[in-house]
Amino acid sequence: MSFVTDIFRSPKPPPSPDYAGAAQAQGAANVETARVEGRMNRPDVFSPYDQTLVTDLGDDRFAQTYSLAPEYEAQRVKQVGITDKYLDTAGNYLSGLPQETFSLSGLSAQPGLIDRSGLTALPTMEDINTYAQRVEGDYYNRALSRIQPQQQQEVIDLQTRLINAGIPEGTVAHNNALAEL
Repeated sequence: MSFVTDIFRSPKPPPSPDYAGAAQAQGAANVETARVEGRMNRPDVFSPYDQTLVTDLGDDRFAQTYSLAPEYEAQRVKQVGITDKYLDTAGNYLSGLPQETFSLSGLSAQPGLIDRSGLTALPTMEDINTYAQRVEGDYYNRALSRIQPQQQQEVIDLQTRLINAGIPEGTVAHNNALAEL
């Protein structure tokens, strides 16, 4: 008879989910996934010129050891030796140079040797604004001369499209389209 009474009773609800436990388990899985991916992204690399070896130091720390192939290591050592010799030689020559301040006082003044008539005078601080405005104007005019033919062609193309669309010149729609262009 208990079977019949159990049929008519409300079922017991399932136990509530353990969200905290699920979050901790997911966090642990994420950490382990990151460690595995980190190991996978640190391969040992070998080429004809060099090799890179990765060593696991524990505690999520790794060491990379880079070494050149013997013949390329020998070339590197030779280059360092040559560089050292050049620097030593340069240092020896630098120590032999005079240490006093450089001066042109010993040169004779001969302004006639250089013809300065064809050179443009450098602007002074008084006329720097005029010079800047002239340069800006020249730059603007040069840029405008490059784009002006394209702009004129765009105006002609727009006027042709407007006329083909039945919008006569001088109307508000025609003038608005040109102004928008």
